[in-house]
Formats: sequence, C-alpha cells, structure tokens
Amino acid sequence: MDAEELASMLREHGVTVQRTSPLPRALTGESAVAVFLDPTRNQRELARGCVMQLDGVSSVKFSAITPWVMFVTYSSLGLNSRAWV
Repeated sequence: MDAEELASMLREHGVTVQRTSPLPRALTGESAVAVFLDPTRNQRELARGCVMQLDGVSSVKFSAITPWVMFVTYSSLGLNSRAWV
C-alpha cells in the first residue's frame, strides 16, 4: 500500500485526509508516512483504528504539537516502494 492508497482507504472509512507525505526510510528498514487529517474534525481514533488493522503497520502516533498529524510506521515490507518515487 502506498501513501495515496492509504489516504483513499481512510477516506472510504469517512476520515477526512488533507494530504499525505512519505517520510525518509529509517536505518531499521521501516518506512513511515505522515497523514494530515482535517484539524477541525476529531477523527484521530477513527483514523488510528482503520490504520492499525492493516498488515505491516507497526505503529501509529500523533504529533504532540499538531495533533491532527498522524505518523504511520510500516515494517520493511508494509509500504509499497511506489511511495518513494
């Protein structure tokens, strides 16, 4: 699943996604995507619940500074390489 597919899946579940942005790959081989949710809606738990059900997702965290920014971390096989081109 690439970043845009992740956004599409969240939208299908009623989550308003403003945009996504792949993050640099970690030395451990894990990939991550920043997902920017609508700051006027309280959809953090809905988004977290949807994403945690996906294969390959190792963690979902939210920014302490901007709580509508969600960071999704995948195992090395969880995120499609198309997100990096």
